[in-house]
Amino acid sequence: PKQAERYARDIDSCDTLVVSNGHCYKAYKKRDGHFSPEPTAFLNLTRLRDRYPLDPENVGGAVDLLQCLMPTG
Repeated sequence: PKQAERYARDIDSCDTLVVSNGHCYKAYKKRDGHFSPEPTAFLNLTRLRDRYPLDPENVGGAVDLLQCLMPTG
């Protein structure tokens, strides 16, 4: 996430980062001008879930990650 954040630092319109290892994706939303250190949503292509198994109370799943990719405004 830190590498992706460095890439997006100078792009004011970027409010979501997505990082991946090829089959798992994590989305990070910008809050107060900085990207959250914790993911907002998680998607595993080989095992779809409605919540992130390592933090199900705070991190959304597959549908939430796809919604993060939708344009706003």
